[in-house]
Amino acid sequence: DVFGGVAALAGGRTIYAAGGISSLDDVSAVKDDGAGGALVATALHSGAINQKEIAALVGEQRSQR
Repeated sequence: DVFGGVAALAGGRTIYAAGGISSLDDVSAVKDDGAGGALVATALHSGAINQKEIAALVGEQRSQR
């Protein structure tokens, strides 16, 4: 996975996904791959995802910790 390789080079720094995030599945995938966050402005502005969906995903993942 891309983030695994980048994370190894990052030396413990937080990595953010930028570009190509077009669905909630994409947000979930980069989160699962170890990204600390994702830039989702285009997906939000286009209506592909919404704030409530992201909040639900973040809440769901926090409750699994």
